[in-house]
Amino acid sequence: MVCQKILILFYFFLIVVATVSAELQQMRANHTKDPFNDDLRCKFHYHALQGMATPSSLGGTLSLQALLEYFFCKTLEQSVVAAHCPTQFFFNFINLLAFYSYAITRVLWIAYTLSHKLSRPSSSQVLTVFFFLFPVFPCGPDNRQWEYFGGKCYYFSLQSIGWHEARYQCEYKRSQLVVIDNLAEQNFLQTRTRNGRFWIGLHDQGTEGDWKWLDDKNYETGFKNWKQGEPNDYGQKEDCAQLWNSGEWNDYSCSSESFYVCEKSLPNNAASAGNRS
Repeated sequence: MVCQKILILFYFFLIVVATVSAELQQMRANHTKDPFNDDLRCKFHYHALQGMATPSSLGGTLSLQALLEYFFCKTLEQSVVAAHCPTQFFFNFINLLAFYSYAITRVLWIAYTLSHKLSRPSSSQVLTVFFFLFPVFPCGPDNRQWEYFGGKCYYFSLQSIGWHEARYQCEYKRSQLVVIDNLAEQNFLQTRTRNGRFWIGLHDQGTEGDWKWLDDKNYETGFKNWKQGEPNDYGQKEDCAQLWNSGEWNDYSCSSESFYVCEKSLPNNAASAGNRS
């Protein structure tokens, strides 16, 4: 029996090693080797982890990829050069290995406890194990790149494109360019976009100065957060709005390239689960 348990643990250990190694090698291979773009890519790609100190504080709410990128991006924060250093890469691998080995050990211990010490586990204990093994994603298991806030789901792009293409990309994802309703939403977006410029669903392409939201929300009576001196229609060709680095709004040429933010309502199944709780 002891030998069987050791073999099982060793088997899981090998799975962790193979998975982490493959993921990190792929991430390293895809690196741009451009310090500025690397830093932006890092911060945008793990936006769901911003403000969290360590993976242990995340519980089971994020995917393997997100957790891997946490370690990868923490390395970039310390030094962009370190991301290309084999020694630093090795230590990243060891950190990930230790974390996932610990996670698997926890799972096995829970399973062992329930099977050997409880003839009939209580419903609360079963739910505890279930939510540990099967992470809960507020925006749905098929939308792990989306981040939840205030009853909506948000997608922060990694690609810079024009406003019209950004609008199309959001619609393709069954969403729309973000419409900012209030200060709380503005603050949320500002913390996620502080290192770049992002298109939002606001424009005055029909008539100069007649700004319109894509969802037809009343612009005149709604929330606004323009940068001082904006919108100024510089060069008479700035008809689309974007979030500036500071979080304030700026009008910009629609054909210029920026990142973008999509938003959509919470999936029906997730909303229903929330209503039942």
